[in-house]
Amino acid sequence: MLTRRGFGVLALAVAFYAGARLFGTFELYLMAFGFLTLVGGAWLWTLLSARGMTAALRLNPPMLVAGDALEATISVSNRSLLPSLGCGLRLSLEQMGADDLVVESPVLLPRRSWSGVRTSNAVWRGVYDLEPPVFAISDPLGVARVRRVGSDRLRVVVVPRIPQVRHFNTAAAHLLGVGGLGGGSGRGAGEFRSIRPHQPGEPLNRIHWPSTARANALMLREMEDAPRAGCMVVLDGWRASVVGERPHNTFEKQVELVGALADGLLRKGRPVLMLAHGARDEYLNLEPTPGGRRRLRLVLAGVSATAAQPVGEVLARAVTHGPRVLSVAIVSAGHDPGLMASLQHLARSRVGVVLVHVSASSYLGRGGLLEEESRFLVRLQGMGISLVLVGRDDDPAMVLSASGPLAPDAGAGHGMRRGRELAGWAG
Repeated sequence: MLTRRGFGVLALAVAFYAGARLFGTFELYLMAFGFLTLVGGAWLWTLLSARGMTAALRLNPPMLVAGDALEATISVSNRSLLPSLGCGLRLSLEQMGADDLVVESPVLLPRRSWSGVRTSNAVWRGVYDLEPPVFAISDPLGVARVRRVGSDRLRVVVVPRIPQVRHFNTAAAHLLGVGGLGGGSGRGAGEFRSIRPHQPGEPLNRIHWPSTARANALMLREMEDAPRAGCMVVLDGWRASVVGERPHNTFEKQVELVGALADGLLRKGRPVLMLAHGARDEYLNLEPTPGGRRRLRLVLAGVSATAAQPVGEVLARAVTHGPRVLSVAIVSAGHDPGLMASLQHLARSRVGVVLVHVSASSYLGRGGLLEEESRFLVRLQGMGISLVLVGRDDDPAMVLSASGPLAPDAGAGHGMRRGRELAGWAG
């Protein structure tokens, strides 16, 4: 099809032709047919060269970490007998928080190929189904252009950047059921543990035949049982509690904190039950294996703050009717009465409770806590519930480690300062 410039040249040809008809000047006829020939030749050349053009787009890597750049490689081949006047590509990355990727190939001689690489700016966490790329083949003057839309949508998974917590606070380790600085065995369900003699009545489908042949007696493979989650990590996805704009809002900070908590527990050999609160609550049993940690990242890549109701009601149902857990860590930016009631119920039920609270005031540019936020935290502190307060610029690994978090200073108008932790976290 013709571009705006092409239609302009065509209009110019019509104007010259009308002038030639009006004044009967031969030179005007030549100008009109010259412009018309230019438009027709450019359109025909573009159409014929486009038939022999093939273009492919590859994204690398298909899974990356939030804040990294997306790299796109375009490969163009000219299989026609005419020189190709170039191929352009545009890939929309608006939903990923990045500028569109634009690639332009040079003029290609017959039977030649070209490839180029372009890198986007930083992308946001999420699972994206990108619109098919648009390929455009045009002439050097920009008179005619042929557009082709790719046949396949492109899926890109951007997992959150999860900081590694090596050393939990002493009190936190006690509440969450981990201790010491070393990790656990890291064996998951179904993994090999040992070989021992077979006992009468045991199943024969786990006989280890090589060991049986060597020992001249039946030998049985022992496998690891499925671990039982002793800790539940809850991500509050109530949309009304989100403050700030992506990628710097309270929910993105919550995702980082949940990832750091769950990943730290898995690294220490502790299975984790994760509850992702959203429009549809999702429960995830994670085993302390590399596969379990990878599954954690994939799930956190797709979570969003879409829940219409606060997390308090969901948390109460999960603990009452769900599997028995010894401790619960809730990561939330809300301060609703339902959450307070659920935390109080958990504490009375002898369940270890840790609330990691992302302060909304730090995302509003305020130096202290919001009044209702401050009252909420002080009441929980009076109930003996362990609290950690996290600000906008805090490093999740530093907050959860032995270095200590930010905490409200009740003696200074409920402002925030370093070096003081809330009661019940770490002394």
